[in-house]
Amino acid sequence: GCSDNNGGCDPKATCSQDATTNAVSCTCKAGYTNTGSAVNVVCTDSCTVNNGG
Repeated sequence: GCSDNNGGCDPKATCSQDATTNAVSCTCKAGYTNTGSAVNVVCTDSCTVNNGG
């Protein structure tokens, strides 16, 4: 779960855990963009992605 190593999430991601399935999901914190995939979330500073949009 999320209590162990942030659920395996990127340190800049928020870990959330489904109470029913115990599935862990990672969501990048504000100011960061997921440059990985749905299963391997990699949070990168949004300013370095597409020059911040």
